[in-house]
Amino acid sequence: MLFASTLALGACLWLVWHELRRLARREQHGQREAAEQLQPHLAAMNERLGGELARHRRDAEQLERNLEASVRRRLEELQSLLESLRAIEAKLQARLAPPAAEAPPGTVAKEARGGFSVIARPPKAGSGDPQV
Repeated sequence: MLFASTLALGACLWLVWHELRRLARREQHGQREAAEQLQPHLAAMNERLGGELARHRRDAEQLERNLEASVRRRLEELQSLLESLRAIEAKLQARLAPPAAEAPPGTVAKEARGGFSVIARPPKAGSGDPQV
């Protein structure tokens, strides 16, 4: 009887082991099928995303070039405006400045200090300091 029960228990263990092995193979097969089905979708998505990234990169580079060109144009415009203002200032100084020999004692003189035009006023009556 002991032999028969041991034999029956061994047969049960073999059946359980065989069933578990069959389930494991079925699970592996299911995983392979799922991976094979997902592979083309993932490849297509990867290709699409790669194209989108390349397009965004090109757009960003184009925007950067446009912005850089715009800033350069604005700087050139500002430089030309500054040059025009300097030329106008020089003309005004030449018009307003009396000849050096004929300058009356109480006139206003213009001086250049640190790149800026400064009007030097004559001292007020009663004070020894010139106002600037």
